[in-house]
Amino acid sequence: MAQDMRTLSVVVGPREGEGGEGHIVVVKCPLLATCQAELSVLAGKYCLVHGLLQYTGETIKQIREAWETILLEMDTKLASYAENNPPGTVAADFLELLMFGVTSPQLEHFLHKEMTEKGLKKLGHSIELSYSNIQRLVLKYLGAVSQSLNFHLGELLGLAKAGHRFSVLGVTEGVVEKALYRAQAFWSKGVELQQVIDESMKNFKAFFRWVYVEILRLSDETVSGDLSKVSQQDITFIAEFLQRFQPVEGEGGVSHVYLEKVGQYLSEEELVQPPDNSANPWHKLLESCPELAEVPFIIPVNSKTSLVTEHSLLSQSVTKIFSSMGVDLTNQSQLVTCLPLPSFPTQSSRQLTNQLVTHGVTSTSSTPGKLLCWQTDCSLATPTTSMLWLDSDKRVVDTSFYTKELLTLLLEDTTGVQTLIQLPLSSLTPYFSSPLPSHHSSPLTPISTSPHMSSIPTTQLAELSGLRSRTMDSLSARQLAVSEKKVSVFLFRNKKRLRIYDMEGEEEEEDETLESSGFSASGGEFNSSQLC
Repeated sequence: MAQDMRTLSVVVGPREGEGGEGHIVVVKCPLLATCQAELSVLAGKYCLVHGLLQYTGETIKQIREAWETILLEMDTKLASYAENNPPGTVAADFLELLMFGVTSPQLEHFLHKEMTEKGLKKLGHSIELSYSNIQRLVLKYLGAVSQSLNFHLGELLGLAKAGHRFSVLGVTEGVVEKALYRAQAFWSKGVELQQVIDESMKNFKAFFRWVYVEILRLSDETVSGDLSKVSQQDITFIAEFLQRFQPVEGEGGVSHVYLEKVGQYLSEEELVQPPDNSANPWHKLLESCPELAEVPFIIPVNSKTSLVTEHSLLSQSVTKIFSSMGVDLTNQSQLVTCLPLPSFPTQSSRQLTNQLVTHGVTSTSSTPGKLLCWQTDCSLATPTTSMLWLDSDKRVVDTSFYTKELLTLLLEDTTGVQTLIQLPLSSLTPYFSSPLPSHHSSPLTPISTSPHMSSIPTTQLAELSGLRSRTMDSLSARQLAVSEKKVSVFLFRNKKRLRIYDMEGEEEEEDETLESSGFSASGGEFNSSQLC
């Protein structure tokens, strides 16, 4: 793609299993060029929004890890107690103990054998530690990122409303509104989870302290003055807590709703114990005025979904925003150049665009090696392409563009010795052919062409100026990769070893070959076990 996004250069090969020749195709994309600023904005928003989504996913994963199954231990014990007694016994026995200080024989046995003093301390510590970690993750990380996500999606909605330049790219107002709706619902669910954690921590602490004192009294042990003090607020917490012990009749028969309410938010299922919002003034207002819930600025509330479900729905809706950009631009594009490539066994093809000029190279696997180089000038009204053959007495193993000015070649002679060559692209310019005639038509449709390669000049690789080379000791590579960090990586033929070179590094021992060649390489080698 050219820097102004006006032209796209593509190397097209035949379909797999079919014969035929490849082509160099240059396509004009006026829509992309016109909407370059909009595409840049959308690309930035894509990175931000998907980065925030990934962050929320990792945070939920950490919340799941912080939630421990030991928190269900109390529920398991109460469920066992309820199964061995008539319905309603659990709530009645604990309520009788709270109001009158009297225990039934079944409850006394349960407190002595199942809810021991040591077990209560361990369970209380686990619950406090786990809930504190979850609360920190929800409040400090999930909440802040949810706000940022809503902010960026709100900005994206404003852009979608700004005009038709975003809608022609596939980003429409309706799709973004749905994603913003889901982001608001996810934010609301995080706040709801925070409230459930606060409530659970208060109730658990009050309930465990009360049961601990009752166990000490049943054991005729001395209860300190601080432990025996119970405030009216604590009694209210305990009473609300005991209300959950009441059996509930449903389609599956009688079920018991117990203590742990946080874990249900961390699975992709409907909430078993949704929060009770009957006393909430805001929820009362929404119930009395249902038309308010349809206002876009009112954050939606779904009391049945979990945090994980809301995150999954949010991810799907955000994906739809950017997947809708995958529109067919055939009618908005124009094929301006189609040059056939000669029929020879192609080993690799590389392209590099520097501003408005595209350089490409295709290598063969034959010996001696041949390279087909081309240069497409996209700055003209009608892009032109020039070609050049490069002959070498060595086989071409692989090619890669080291920088925007240098082409890197890995060659191998008949004895298996490999040589690394760096070739300035500027040295190719004097040898390129005059612009070749191309076959094109105005619509972007399949084209049948015949090769016209006789006018392509041929030059020996060794005759080019500015060539720099280095013989690679004990190297038997099959693939080459380079980066802008001045690092080259060679993959050995067995695909189990890598050798990495710092192309700008200084070797410990001076090498006359390096000094004469003009570049140095120092590196290390790794095998497959080290890479793992």
